[in-house]
Amino acid sequence: MTRYCHVMCGIIKTGCGTGSFLDCGEFFPVVYNIDVGGGNMENWLYVMLIQRGKTYNKMTKEVVIRHVDHIRSLDDSGKLVLCGPTKGYLGVAGMVILRAGSLEDAEAICKTEPLVVEGFATYKVFALQVANRENNYLL
Repeated sequence: MTRYCHVMCGIIKTGCGTGSFLDCGEFFPVVYNIDVGGGNMENWLYVMLIQRGKTYNKMTKEVVIRHVDHIRSLDDSGKLVLCGPTKGYLGVAGMVILRAGSLEDAEAICKTEPLVVEGFATYKVFALQVANRENNYLL
């Protein structure tokens, strides 16, 4: 059975009061129906926030092409759920939502991102438990 969830892309309210870019904790709602597979209630996705590094503005077209090739590779392997640039959050360049077996597996994927490997960006990764109609929104 194919299962879909509505994913609201935005910044999760974490780090409040830390002085980090996450302090605002606001969402900008953009809803997608995403196939999350499987029929068990323990479906997790992993969210990678790509944060601009000090040299982010010095990226070349070649770096961007390597980044897009990496995203394409994740898509081809079935690990990419959704990705894209963000707007309105200081220091955050984009978001990648991944399918992975565990947080550790997701972390390993994040470490291969060319923007990270080449020092143009850093990242934060966290787990997002899927809540949808089929699992009664985790009730």
